[in-house]
Amino acid sequence: MPVELFTATWRVTGAINTNHIHIRDELNDTRRSVLVFREIEVADLNDMRAPRVTGNESWIDKSTVLFAVPQKIRGATSTLAQRTIQSRLGKNEHRLLLSLPSWRIIGHLYFVGRFQIEDALRRDSAAFGSLSNVEMTFLPDPSISFVADELAFNIHQVSMLCSQFDID
Repeated sequence: MPVELFTATWRVTGAINTNHIHIRDELNDTRRSVLVFREIEVADLNDMRAPRVTGNESWIDKSTVLFAVPQKIRGATSTLAQRTIQSRLGKNEHRLLLSLPSWRIIGHLYFVGRFQIEDALRRDSAAFGSLSNVEMTFLPDPSISFVADELAFNIHQVSMLCSQFDID
């Protein structure tokens, strides 16, 4: 699975071997505490002009991951589209603003029942949650911003959560 991953200081791109369809499920898999990347490229977020590091393999401690963006979801497109629709049936959608170290993330959370901001991220025991239709902005340099269909984020790294918000 091709993945773009961010820690507090690094952006790592590469591929991971996994039996999971979603990156969130791989990050929440407690059988292994690290992600093993193949054919990686590492960029320093504190110095975007620094040369990029490339390598054949890298291990990253899952607890240091702020968020991860899958670059391509494995499987047949029609099967995944159907699975996405089924996973959202009977769920409510709520737009959230998250703050993780140096990042502003806006996306949609799907959940069952009534939305309660105090337990929006603590609905289960998983360390990583996911958002859909996501916008990410690197606060030290707002020109670094992008969008993604899906993002898995480290719930323990969230420093602020806003609901019903406007951005000027």
